[in-house]
Amino acid sequence: MRTFVLLAAAAALVACGSAQIRVKGDPIVTVRPAPWLNSQKPVTSIFPTKMHVNPGIDSSILPANVTLLDNTATTGFYFPQPNDVMDDANIPDTRDTDGDNIYYITSMALALFIPADQVVSMDVVGALVDPITGGPDAATRTVLGTFNAPLTAGAWIITFEYPACVALEVEGEPFFNPGDGQTYDYFWLGANFGAGNCAGGPGLLMASGPDFEDDVFYWDGNVSCGGALGPGIYWFGGVPRASFYMLLNGGATLEEAFEVITDLTGDGCVNDEDLLEVLFNFGTDGEFGGDTNCDGSVDDTDLLNVLFDFGDGC
Repeated sequence: MRTFVLLAAAAALVACGSAQIRVKGDPIVTVRPAPWLNSQKPVTSIFPTKMHVNPGIDSSILPANVTLLDNTATTGFYFPQPNDVMDDANIPDTRDTDGDNIYYITSMALALFIPADQVVSMDVVGALVDPITGGPDAATRTVLGTFNAPLTAGAWIITFEYPACVALEVEGEPFFNPGDGQTYDYFWLGANFGAGNCAGGPGLLMASGPDFEDDVFYWDGNVSCGGALGPGIYWFGGVPRASFYMLLNGGATLEEAFEVITDLTGDGCVNDEDLLEVLFNFGTDGEFGGDTNCDGSVDDTDLLNVLFDFGDGC
């Protein structure tokens, strides 16, 4: 079964079409000024006119336990819109160390441009791949995080980081690219800013990664923004690249996505309190603590991890 979930130990299960949504807690949201553009206003992008039916490649993959997708070289253009707009997030299948096409994302960052001081309300949205169209599968559309706060005009990077042992689990759709002879696992990721003025509202900044990109993204269409009435996959066919600033960290397995955490209380010292947390939760799934390696079980391994690090930082 394909999955697009927020994963946590013993989380509630809610059926949603062919997807399964399991949520425990909210991601931690941080905002920082983009290190480029300063007060420069990017050129407003115009809705693309040429349709493209095949998914593209727009990622740079580093070691699985660090970065899954790096598309962070900004072009200075942005795409303002009120509706869903998503980019294809491609991960080389060579990073799928366990061969199941599933990846665990521990943090994701998107870059916004705000043309004027305003309150920005944004949902980060994702979807699995529709096997027929190659676009987002509407039945699996999921809100992965929310942001609502006043921002001054300029470029900002919004990061959603999930707590320890909580990750966004997503299954990519395999796609063979004859251009480079590689297979990629891809899904869709983007944002929705709600109803608003397209020309003067916030938008996602365009970017180009160090690897090959096919310049495709999805927009559900809005006539007031110069778009079409129906959904589709579109590209610019020129500058700017039709890919969004996107940075995803995580791994192909939970073990790759998370480091071993033995300071379970977060006080900077591995001591009796951490040992007791393991012992009190021994034999459980770690919902209430004690799972040092995020494998969904508090067992001998967790006990040994704490004992090996006992005294660190004290």
